[in-house]
Amino acid sequence: MMVDYLYFEGGFGLALLGYFAALALALAANAHERPKLALIFLMLAACFIFGFAIALDPFINVWDERFHALVAKNMLKNPFEPMLFAALPLSDIDHSNWTNAHIWLHKQPFFLWQMALSMQVFGVSEWALRLPSAAMCVLMVGIVYRLGVLLFDAKTGIYAGVLLTSCYFIINLVSGSQGMEHNDV
Repeated sequence: MMVDYLYFEGGFGLALLGYFAALALALAANAHERPKLALIFLMLAACFIFGFAIALDPFINVWDERFHALVAKNMLKNPFEPMLFAALPLSDIDHSNWTNAHIWLHKQPFFLWQMALSMQVFGVSEWALRLPSAAMCVLMVGIVYRLGVLLFDAKTGIYAGVLLTSCYFIINLVSGSQGMEHNDV
């Protein structure tokens, strides 16, 4: 499996090398006034760094990510019923405590549907859980680039995309180690 390769065969170094190489090519294309080529290399760099972030933690993180993962896994059976616990508890439920609720309406369902779809396609794993966040961040690079072009020029768009791909907070969101991770992406 590719994720096992990333963990055990030095794939982290290859992912970071790919990121820096694609980033250098994006900046070189930007310097030569080729914005479309620069954007392609920048989005490739984003694929490398956010792919690296997916494999950064080989486990589900303790706080929010475990709740999101469980609800998304339960949504595989019924996508329109977000359940924290698939079986009804035998005792009374305290509806004021969201961590013990049967139906989990604590967050909007869009990111949970993305995670459930990814788990349906790729199987239930940490990698499949985080893949939609990485894909959304790669798309976000294109959106930030377009905003920079509309507000200023193509060079500003590329620089804004570079800042986004190197943002520690965004990388933490994709890796699931920051609270409210996939929801905030």
